[in-house]
Amino acid sequence: MDTRELRPGDGAALAEAGGLLNRLLGEGMYSDARMAEIAADPEALLLGAWDGGRLAGAAVARLLYPEDADYYHAFGAPALQQFTHHNVGSLEAVAVEPTRQRMGIGKRLTEEKMRWLASQGRDVGVAVSWISGSASGSSPMYQRLGFAGTPPVADFYLEESIKDGWTCPACQGPCHCSASFFYRMTS
Repeated sequence: MDTRELRPGDGAALAEAGGLLNRLLGEGMYSDARMAEIAADPEALLLGAWDGGRLAGAAVARLLYPEDADYYHAFGAPALQQFTHHNVGSLEAVAVEPTRQRMGIGKRLTEEKMRWLASQGRDVGVAVSWISGSASGSSPMYQRLGFAGTPPVADFYLEESIKDGWTCPACQGPCHCSASFFYRMTS
């Protein structure tokens, strides 16, 4: 398994990673322009994982600041307290090809994102896990990796999916799926 950071000059790999993220997390969520922006952002990390020369997974992490806490308000005090007591980074996205799931790829990408967040001075990594009813959700992985979690919040992505115009792969339109908030110290 070859895992590496994607940078602005990685055109084909950026498009392939964006395609995987869109297909599994929401069509239109990761446009080519957004992928290029993430790859060029020094406060973001974009990873790809290849197995046998084929893209098996993609992941995004991002540095967060206290003013970013409002995005997580629906999850209540456990989420908001992370921003008042810690330097926080987001495990924004992880997607693994369905035929490659449950092989440790998501875990490896998540661990690499946590190391990167720690290297950037973040002591807590946070994630929102989409609960679509499919077997491929990330909640069990975060639990196995020792993350604390919150109860699910219904329709968490609904407003965002409408505003940003992306299509939920489970709902086939605006996202009515629930989501849970997860958090853990980076080291």
